[in-house]
Amino acid sequence: MQNNDMKELISQFKSSILKFYQKNENEENEENEENEENEEIDPIILLDGNLSRFLIARDLDIDKALIMFINVNTWRKNIQISNINISEIINIKKLFPSYWLTLDKYGHPVYIECPGIINMKKLMKITTIESMTNIYIQNSEYMFTHLYKSLSNESNLNITQTLSIIDLKGVSFRSLSKEVYVYIKNIINIGNTYYPETIYKMFIINTPFIFNTVWSLIKPLIPTRTREKIHILKTGEENILYEFIDRDKLPENLDFTNIDNSNNIYEQNYLNWLER
Repeated sequence: MQNNDMKELISQFKSSILKFYQKNENEENEENEENEENEEIDPIILLDGNLSRFLIARDLDIDKALIMFINVNTWRKNIQISNINISEIINIKKLFPSYWLTLDKYGHPVYIECPGIINMKKLMKITTIESMTNIYIQNSEYMFTHLYKSLSNESNLNITQTLSIIDLKGVSFRSLSKEVYVYIKNIINIGNTYYPETIYKMFIINTPFIFNTVWSLIKPLIPTRTREKIHILKTGEENILYEFIDRDKLPENLDFTNIDNSNNIYEQNYLNWLER
């Protein structure tokens, strides 16, 4: 679709959204119901860049995109994220490394997760699956409401998606606990439902011999459009990463599990945002 065509479609979509909420407000006024707060539209998701996400996620079908928009708007107003301080997040990251690393060659932020070295028993002593899910939401909010806008302004590019690398080094049957599965299921659902079309590419590396078993459990949870963006790199294929990210921005031997982020400006910007 050409840019002008998409702009026109976004304009039509926005009109449908405003018409829907105006209609609801009028009906409430007629019934003398004071429920206007629930009918307010979150301005973040009304931005053109975010409206395009809903359209793309629903194959440019305005009616289906409107249903998705309404659900997301309601969720964003009702969601309760428990208070999580920076020190708790840092302690969690020590046991479950996850961080913003750099930018790829096209300006997308690069996000890293290393679930293979999680010690779930130790992790569950300092946090809960609910808290970890809330941290994922906060990370997504940073990306959705701040990071893309900041990077777009700095680069004069339209940055709307993230390149992710999932390093499975260390994954074993022992690490595949019920808690891990629940966490993965939670974040896949939240990402696809409430933060659509934020994945540019996802590379899964250092896959163990049990990966096919793990993937068979996770794959059905992921929409086809998202699965097409996921690239599982076999041993010897890791150099594909260099097509998207400059070699000097990646760790030696592509081992992401033991990175010192003390001088990492991209991760520090995230932590600073949390303290806002």
